[in-house]
This record gives sequence, structure tokens and C-alpha cells, in this order.
Amino acid sequence: MTISSLGGSVEAAIDIGEQIRTLRSEVRAPFRDKQGEPHCVFQQAKQDKVRAGGDGLADPDGFACRCASACSFIWASGFRRDGNVIGVHMFTFVDEAAARWSPRELHRQTARSVRELNGFLAKMGMLAPIRAHLCSTPPDMIYDLTDAEIMTMTRVTDFSTMRQANCKTGTDLPPGAAHLNERSGAIGM
Repeated sequence: MTISSLGGSVEAAIDIGEQIRTLRSEVRAPFRDKQGEPHCVFQQAKQDKVRAGGDGLADPDGFACRCASACSFIWASGFRRDGNVIGVHMFTFVDEAAARWSPRELHRQTARSVRELNGFLAKMGMLAPIRAHLCSTPPDMIYDLTDAEIMTMTRVTDFSTMRQANCKTGTDLPPGAAHLNERSGAIGM
């Protein structure tokens, strides 16, 4: 799957991410070339050049050549991940009910949502220091992941490595894993 977006709904991104992980899909985000210019890897953007003016992250047809905000959650869910134009920041509540919350309720809802998002991203393999940048970057700013941080995320996930190393046909369970499937149903290959 190839993605590029400046963000959107956290709930939708988590739902998409869960499906990507279930399907064991590879996720490719935009990448920077040696000159630091972002390049999108989806077909439409390949036909256009990224604008030099403005933020430099959108092609003339308006496609964002960046994976930021909720898009980064989708990228993190990939069974394999590629790309290095990834940005994170703290989410905001956009529904009308949130505007009427008391400061106490806003704090309670924020804490709950941060716990849920943190749990999802930890499950997807995003390390705690990267998740800390997400929570400490204000919603009107973007923290661009460094090459070193991205390297921690572009490694093949543990399950993918185990499957590649242990499965001859790509559908066989690794040795000793059959009892897990029978006992818990957690491995549904």
C-alpha cells in the first residue's frame, strides 16, 4: 500500500492500520532524495513535480507528498514500512461536543485518547521515544522523524521476520506455533 496524507481522523487511521496489520501489508510513504526533496511513490504524483514554492510538499494537483499526523499511524501499522517523509504531532478533538467540555472533562478525554493511541502505536512497534514526540509536539506543528527514528520503524516487524525465516511456502506455521492457533485462535493464517 502506498500512502501520502497530511492527516485526518485518528479513529479512521487506527481502523485502517488494524486492517493493514491483519492483511500483513507493506506500507510505503513518500521519501526524500539525496538533495532532501520529497518524492511521492504513488502513480499520480510520479507524473507531477513537487512545487518549489510554499511548503514544497504538495504536487500541482494538490496531493500531499508527506505522511503526517494520522497518516503516520497508518504507516506504523505496516507489516513492512518504507519512506522517510514522516511527521507526527498531538491530535486535536474536532467534534462539537469537545468544544463544550469542561477543562476537567477535556483532560480526562485527552488522557483516555492518548492511552488508546499509545497502546495501538506500541502494538505496531513504534518505540516510546517516537511516541513521546507525538505527544509533545503541538497540533499546529509537525515533528519530522529523523533518519535514525525512521530506521527503527522501517525494520521488518518481528512476525514478518519469523515467518520469512521459518515458513517454506509462506503459508506454513513456524515450528511450535500450531499449538498457539489451536489454543487461542490468535494466529489466523
